[in-house]
Amino acid sequence: MNIIFLTKYFPPDSIGGGEISAYYLVQALAKKGHQIIVVKRGRRDRDYNESKNLRILERKKLFDKEVPNFERHWAKKQARILLKDIGDKAQIIHTQDFHSALIGAELKKIIPYHPVFIATVRDYWPVCGYGKVKINGEVCPGCKGFRDFKDCPKVARGNLVQKYLRMWRYYYNIPKRQEALAGFDEVIYISRTLRDQIKKSRNLAFSFPAEKVIYNPIPLEAENASPVFNPAGKTILFAGLLDLHKGIEFLLKALGRINLKVDFQCILAGTGPRFEQYKKMAKYLRITDKVSFLGIIPYRLMPDLYRKADIVVMPSLWPEPFGRSALEGMAYGKAVIATANGAPQEFIQNNETGILIEPGNVLELAERIVFLLQNLEERRRMGENARRYVLEHFRADKIAEEYEEVYQNVKIKNQNDNLKC
Repeated sequence: MNIIFLTKYFPPDSIGGGEISAYYLVQALAKKGHQIIVVKRGRRDRDYNESKNLRILERKKLFDKEVPNFERHWAKKQARILLKDIGDKAQIIHTQDFHSALIGAELKKIIPYHPVFIATVRDYWPVCGYGKVKINGEVCPGCKGFRDFKDCPKVARGNLVQKYLRMWRYYYNIPKRQEALAGFDEVIYISRTLRDQIKKSRNLAFSFPAEKVIYNPIPLEAENASPVFNPAGKTILFAGLLDLHKGIEFLLKALGRINLKVDFQCILAGTGPRFEQYKKMAKYLRITDKVSFLGIIPYRLMPDLYRKADIVVMPSLWPEPFGRSALEGMAYGKAVIATANGAPQEFIQNNETGILIEPGNVLELAERIVFLLQNLEERRRMGENARRYVLEHFRADKIAEEYEEVYQNVKIKNQNDNLKC
């Protein structure tokens, strides 16, 4: 099939798990013989072949605004720019992120033929401007009016002008985001948690087609890696955004409790709005000598951190849309501790392929960290079980097969619908 992937970012300039997931999916589909074109933002216009079946188009004028105030108006202009690069042979146009979906919805209205339009939803953008989380870390049920925005972290962090601008932008644009997504031939979520949280949001005004769940793939590097187990291991790894809903405060307090009980080293890979605040908190808890704040780590260096780690922790307070760091830790054969809140509980079997704990329970997190540090065979067993499970269910070629099935089914349905017309 001829497939166009539309994405704001794409490795090597990736910035998060969504772009990484799209990359491994594209690679797997290209290996299966599909002709893939990836259209992305670039510093200049250029076209190049990454492999026999994979062509990259970088366009300077695409995705030219990080935060457009009038999203639909912006997307219409972007779609007209994109139209000349689409050609007339694409069978599938697959959007990979929020801005891509907005552009894809407008492109579908003006394209002179009938390719299949697929949207993969990777976070809460259809119903929220931040991520369905309140300033206190609780899950947000959705904003129906301006009063509801008082608990939005994005709004709370702005000055007076920014507060009102952000409230207006979300209030105006979110219904239009939903309308755009409803126009796709198929909507795919990366977890049941994400799908269910969006469907029960109180500001959801549209229904979306099909709403299938297909998980993200593990990296090829993890699939081919040789797991490393260190009997004397004491390294705990967190990888992600340093912000309230990720549960870092919860983690640091747990480390403070066990500081005098066991020897450990904790690595925090990532940055975020609370980076400096968490460094001060570590100092207050007297664990600065045992906690390393690495800041932003290029994704190409993450395999080394996973190999170095003995335990991977995801202490999230919010319902994680997916939880890539937990899955990658499992892929590298590490024991993983995650909160039973969000997508990680869809692929972690408690005490078998990892450990699930109550969100915000400092005592339980502290006890489970100590348990894994002191029980080497349990740590080894969980890591081996986790890797075996992930290799069976999350390989890139398996995830690509699930997408192939969707492509084929929707393509046949569209052809039949067009014949009826």
